[in-house]
Amino acid sequence: MDKNETPDDGFSEDPSDPFEQLSDFFKVMGSSEFSGISKINPSDYARQLAMSIASEGKPETNVDPIVRMEYEPLARVAQLQVENHTGLLINHGRPLVIEPLNRSLWAEKSISSLEPLLSQMTDSLQEGMPDPEILKENLPSEDLLGLPEGAMEAFIEIFSALAPQMSSITTGTMVGRLAARNLGSYDLPIPRSEENLLLIDPNIVGFGKDWTLPIEGLRLWMCLHESLHQALFGVPHISEAIRELLTRHASSFESDSAALEQQLNEMGVSPNIEDLLSIGENLDPSFILGAVRSADQEELLPYLEALIAVVIGYVDYFMDEIGTGLVPNYSMITEALRRRRVETSESDRFVEKVLGLNLTQEQVDRGAAFVSGVIQWGGANDLSRLWEDKRFLPTPNEVENSRLWLARTELLDT
Repeated sequence: MDKNETPDDGFSEDPSDPFEQLSDFFKVMGSSEFSGISKINPSDYARQLAMSIASEGKPETNVDPIVRMEYEPLARVAQLQVENHTGLLINHGRPLVIEPLNRSLWAEKSISSLEPLLSQMTDSLQEGMPDPEILKENLPSEDLLGLPEGAMEAFIEIFSALAPQMSSITTGTMVGRLAARNLGSYDLPIPRSEENLLLIDPNIVGFGKDWTLPIEGLRLWMCLHESLHQALFGVPHISEAIRELLTRHASSFESDSAALEQQLNEMGVSPNIEDLLSIGENLDPSFILGAVRSADQEELLPYLEALIAVVIGYVDYFMDEIGTGLVPNYSMITEALRRRRVETSESDRFVEKVLGLNLTQEQVDRGAAFVSGVIQWGGANDLSRLWEDKRFLPTPNEVENSRLWLARTELLDT
């Protein structure tokens, strides 16, 4: 196989519905190849699945080395400007490296950062799945269900192997879906472990063509945007606070078998083997894992949304401060990219919802209003206080009224 080609995992090449992969998974597990696939290392399988979905199961060429060289001066400019304007160091002052990648390589490199969070979500859901032996004892006979002989035993075998592989399916599917659409590391404001910024240059080029944007300005805009996030998430208590909220949200899902059963009944799924194998194609993604939002998630969501809103507002403010005089056609590029952010389709927004991120126009406006209020009632210098101490992180009420935040943090400073 050519080194530039994405490995073929034998799954569907149609990525229009990312959860179609689940149907393929059921089919493979019911085949003679089941025993081999069920023993694949979950992390390896997640990586292969993510790369396959990202590339639509087709070979991809690597980014041209000339393009890589073109990003090097952009990285230096972005780091200098961000550090000078915000006072925050990127990578503790070490030179920033920006890697322009194709979709499958971005997926491969992103697995390590996103897998722990997505696995946490899957693990919380698996706690509500019945034990295979108990399931076997309580299921009706094959004759009663109208199934061929041996079908129930095969289903139990599939179910038993589904649990350890569910995490890899979920992670691979979601990361692959992100790679198919994202432009960089921080389309979703999630702290990452790697120091290098990962940009998906084919997606950037494609977006630029769709909106008739100058590619040089678009690439510089992306470098600034990603660098601002890297600087912000380089503050330990900021990244820790967001990770903690995301992890708590991911680990608080509850498996609701009644809701899943109702969904199946509404879809008219009957207990025959063909319908069982087509579950992955037809289920609403929100019900694929039997997931419902728990009371714990409802309680912590306002805090997560408040912090994410402030991050968005802060980044957008400094993008305008830096980019207006630096990036060619900055206003046109910014309008296109910010419209893209809030006009995401429901299928693409599914990953956001699962993670507890709510990147709507309302969230953007909340963040912008908070930052604007801090500057109006305090001054631009007061923005730096946001990241000085964990105690200064705004509460949901303070995000709605920046003067409350200014008053509280002034008292803490005295």
